Amino acid sequence: MAKARQHDDDGLRQEAHRWVVRLTSGAATDADAWQLSAWRSRSPAHEAAYRDAVRLWHQLAPVANEQGLVDREQHRRRAVRRRRALVGGTALAASGAGLILLGKRLDLVPSPGVLAAWHRTSAGEQRRLALEDGSVVEMNTRTSLSVRYGGVERRIDLADGEAIFTVRPDPARPFVVTAAGGETRALGTVFDVRRDGDEVSITCLEGKVRVQRIGSVDLEAAQQVAYSPAGLARSPRSVDPELATGWRRGVLVFRDEPIRRVLGELNRYRPGRIILATAEPAGRHVSGVFHLSRLDEALTQVERIGGLRRIALPGGILLLR
Repeated sequence: MAKARQHDDDGLRQEAHRWVVRLTSGAATDADAWQLSAWRSRSPAHEAAYRDAVRLWHQLAPVANEQGLVDREQHRRRAVRRRRALVGGTALAASGAGLILLGKRLDLVPSPGVLAAWHRTSAGEQRRLALEDGSVVEMNTRTSLSVRYGGVERRIDLADGEAIFTVRPDPARPFVVTAAGGETRALGTVFDVRRDGDEVSITCLEGKVRVQRIGSVDLEAAQQVAYSPAGLARSPRSVDPELATGWRRGVLVFRDEPIRRVLGELNRYRPGRIILATAEPAGRHVSGVFHLSRLDEALTQVERIGGLRRIALPGGILLLR
């Protein structure tokens, strides 16, 4: 009897979370609002499950703001209209623009630039592109790029993600990778470019590259530099190429890394989203080598080190608290 009751409670909770996901997706309709009202009125247990789900998503909203996942100003008017049309005086209406958009701002919806890219990889996928001039592109997870070869220049536009470029020399046609307003010019080389939003890092693996973004710097093998809208880092830093490109061998390598950074890396390779919904445990760092085919082992270690437990939500979202 107790197991049956627990099963029913779990089912109600999952259904309530699905309702919240639906109403925060930006695609809900008036019919959805009426159906939700009918569902909530079926029993006190239904209403309690819904309120618990809303309370949990309220907790996620500030986390999303902290991680830059919600653009309140951009969508404020749309959110106000959606609240009025869909939920009236319910608890969800009080959640504000951040919660309304949370379901779409967890890196689950591609940007226009990503959708327009010629070549894309999904979460956990890697792909090798052989270009017409003999150069090779190794695309990592969640990568989107376009190849734009012309008579005087070979250009790759990196919309998102990470790729390694092995360039066939051609003095008559420079090889350039553009990303987030900057460019990396090959000087006969192998190099890695990683883009996370407006932040880009370049690692030279062989030869030399020239990086330009409000200034310029030349990199040699085993050097790395980053840029953002603020400009280029003042000087390159030395890196271990084997660590920087562990994904080529199917592994992620962490050396005394903060938990939040480790979760950020795991999010690149798995569907959905892992959210740390608590302050990062002080002094708790992660070290280890984890296979990309067994990412749950890394997540389990993060939970153990940080004293965290996971809560599974619809849409592949895992909440750690």
